[in-house]
Amino acid sequence: MKYSNRGHFDPHYTNQSTHNPKQTRPTKSRPTKPQLHPKPSNYTNQVIITSRLSRQPQSLQQSQPQPQSQTQTTDILLANATGTATKMHNTIEATIDHDWHLKYLGDDDAGGLTYLLGTQYLSVPYQNPVELGLLFPSHSSTEKENVLTPAVLPNEIFGRSLTLNAIKRCSTKWNDPASWYMLELGGNRTMKLMRYCMRCVGGSGDCLLNWELQGRKNDGQWLVLKSHIGDTSLLEISRSIDGYRWMNWLIDDVNARNVEVDAVRIRMTGKNTNGNDRLVMCGLELYGLLTDLDMPCKYRR
Repeated sequence: MKYSNRGHFDPHYTNQSTHNPKQTRPTKSRPTKPQLHPKPSNYTNQVIITSRLSRQPQSLQQSQPQPQSQTQTTDILLANATGTATKMHNTIEATIDHDWHLKYLGDDDAGGLTYLLGTQYLSVPYQNPVELGLLFPSHSSTEKENVLTPAVLPNEIFGRSLTLNAIKRCSTKWNDPASWYMLELGGNRTMKLMRYCMRCVGGSGDCLLNWELQGRKNDGQWLVLKSHIGDTSLLEISRSIDGYRWMNWLIDDVNARNVEVDAVRIRMTGKNTNGNDRLVMCGLELYGLLTDLDMPCKYRR
């Protein structure tokens, strides 16, 4: 029989008789839908992912243009256009920003120049940027604190130690007039300084009273960015319980803020609080607009 007992079509039914007495009218064969993608003989219930173009009938596929020929034509046109590649390269280079605004966030913060270079533009944990070859400090002379300990080199104050006992103190000689401490930015880096910080010496008494913050311009000349005369702020902090706190100063001269420098220098213009010429440095941090032509592209902002 053609239909099962539930009224569903029996796909296995075949009409072997040539005459059916119950049939009152001829049967009509149902048209079958064409299968665009017949299942392979080894089909095992797998998912076949095809593009929209391959799901179309073969006649439509042949009538549509192939995208590969269009791409090749475009490549040929671009290659034949004289100077196109050079013009596009120059346009991209002109839009790259080489500046980084270093903002002061607080004492011993993560917003200054040494922290930015020590973390390689905030991509790795902090390391001494001098040991990485990114900053180059120096001073006018070297003196030991006592005969039992070796002299502290200018690069050791950038270790950013978290314990007070491990804070380094770099000192010049006590009889070296106009002692100075210099920090070269290195590479293709320049800065427009807006603020700077120094760490106090922690109760030694050799605190600065009269000094200048100087910046070296592109022509090699030194410019005074900020001058301090009788400034006792470092002395007051060094006498407190936390004698190694940071002190910051704003570059209030508008003209000095707009000067690009590739090095800075702390230079004594008078005796310290103990009446000698010893310059003691425990930390230095710079803030402002940094221009670095060697800055990796992925870290520019």
